[in-house]
Amino acid sequence: MRKIIYLSVILFTATISFAQNNYSIEFNYGLISPLTRTNGLQGAGKINYQLDKNIRIYATIGYGIWGAEKIHYKTSSSGFNTLVSSENHKLIPVHFGTHLLLKESNFLDLFATAEIGFSFFSYLKHNHNSFIDPNTKEIVYYPSDKPNKEVSDFLLGIGIGLGGSHKISKNTELHLQLKINTNYTTKTKNPFDTNVTYTSLIMGFNYFL
Repeated sequence: MRKIIYLSVILFTATISFAQNNYSIEFNYGLISPLTRTNGLQGAGKINYQLDKNIRIYATIGYGIWGAEKIHYKTSSSGFNTLVSSENHKLIPVHFGTHLLLKESNFLDLFATAEIGFSFFSYLKHNHNSFIDPNTKEIVYYPSDKPNKEVSDFLLGIGIGLGGSHKISKNTELHLQLKINTNYTTKTKNPFDTNVTYTSLIMGFNYFL
């Protein structure tokens, strides 16, 4: 985790040191929603470089958190049941991408983004056991005697987004964007697991240097 943070700080510092009129600094904040249906919050900082009127390239680092993820199951004897599988999820993504202007207007500019990068992912895993009820053939879950375990993973991923921006001054614009990111992980049998695929609804502002 420290290596990722150090690398990101160096990246941002080096980029800012060469800032010209083609550069802008962006700050975002919003919701993060993994496909496990547990919502959380995230923030991010971004450096943009304007290649031409329609294309920017960028580097961004963020920090996202969300709470407990649960297993839901049903048995004929006890009905619907819930068991916490993990909690205290933290995600630090570092991405590099392209911002493409799709349509320009006096009030709202539409844009799309595509990005690739890596993330540091950590969470507290709850151990549980399961068995098949011999009478009903149903799977029953119950907490394990083993202590909860801190798990971390290094992820590689891609993301796409669609949004709109509105210029409020010569150097400042506001924007709203919807993104989806998916990541490759070696911790599960399915590399693109729902635990590391998430959507984001973010808003923020961009300041041109």
